[in-house]
Amino acid sequence: MKKIVFASALLGILGVFGMIGVGCGGNACEAAADRSVAKLESCGVKVTTTSTSTSTSVACTDADAKLAGCQADCIEGADCACVNPDKIMDCTAEKAKSYTDCITACK
Repeated sequence: MKKIVFASALLGILGVFGMIGVGCGGNACEAAADRSVAKLESCGVKVTTTSTSTSTSVACTDADAKLAGCQADCIEGADCACVNPDKIMDCTAEKAKSYTDCITACK
C-alpha cells in the first residue's frame, strides 16, 4: 500500500514539472524541470510534455523557483527505483522514505 501511495505522489510531482514547461530552460523553474527530466531520463523514465510554443509563458516567482529547485534536488538525489514507476517495486522502504521526506520538506 505504501508503494502505491508513493507512486501516486511521484506521478503528481511529475505532473507539476509538465505544467512548468519542460525543456525550455528560460527561467529558474524551467531549469529545475530540465534537471529533473535529465535524472528521470537517466533512470529510464520516458518523459513527455504537452506544452506547446505560445506567446505567453507561466510566471516563475521566487517561491516557485525555490520549490522547483528543492524538488529537483530531491529527484536528482533519489535512487532510480524510487523515481521510475516501472521499477517502483525495487524501491526499498528506506530509500522511499528518504525521497518522500526530501520532497515533503520542500516548501
